[in-house]
Amino acid sequence: MDNIETRIFLKRIFKDLRDSIYFLWDIGKTLIFVVAIAFLIRFYLVQPFYVEGQSMEPSFNNGEYLLIDELSYHFRSPERGEVIVFHPPIENTYQNYIKRIIALPNEEIDFQNSGGDFVIKNQKYATGKTLEESYLTPNTPTRSEKDVKLGDQNYFVMGDNRTQSSDSRMFGLVFRKNITGRVWFYIKTEPWFRIPKTNIVIPKIKSMGKITKPQYKIDNLSFSFPQNEIDRNALQI
Repeated sequence: MDNIETRIFLKRIFKDLRDSIYFLWDIGKTLIFVVAIAFLIRFYLVQPFYVEGQSMEPSFNNGEYLLIDELSYHFRSPERGEVIVFHPPIENTYQNYIKRIIALPNEEIDFQNSGGDFVIKNQKYATGKTLEESYLTPNTPTRSEKDVKLGDQNYFVMGDNRTQSSDSRMFGLVFRKNITGRVWFYIKTEPWFRIPKTNIVIPKIKSMGKITKPQYKIDNLSFSFPQNEIDRNALQI
């Protein structure tokens, strides 16, 4: 009798141990799957970005958070008006920059005079075409000392705050291979709570939404007035 009870007891122990191992294996597989998905999203699909500086005002302000779409440019080319994150052609610089695409490959950007005007020249507009930049602060000048001709892998970028931006007017053209992705989503914050006796301020979300690309006459046969940088249907918090 004792032997029978012992065998039954051992069978129960082995069964419980086996069930525990299967349970832990299921949890492990789930964790591996979640980590793998998170890795793919973080390094190949979407990357967070923190705005530093004033070069993209008034579209984006210092301290705002952005999500960068790293996938789209594997299937299509960057487009005029899109705000991109890229590695600038500056030696010993590892910091990412954020600017707006103004001129495309094989185009020419002609800074006409000291008044702050410029035109884009391409096969369609050999004498040049201005851009309707509604995202700029009114009467913002765009000055540069020289005109620029782009190659087939080059992009000319500028910040929306033209007088406070280090961009292609200074460091030159951006190569396609150095573009990380396009700005896809924004999160605006505001101070919410300051921790007593410290300088630490906890923010709260003020608004967030998807970024819309402006439309220009130079790129469209049927033209609609350019939308603002930030989607007007954005969620206000």
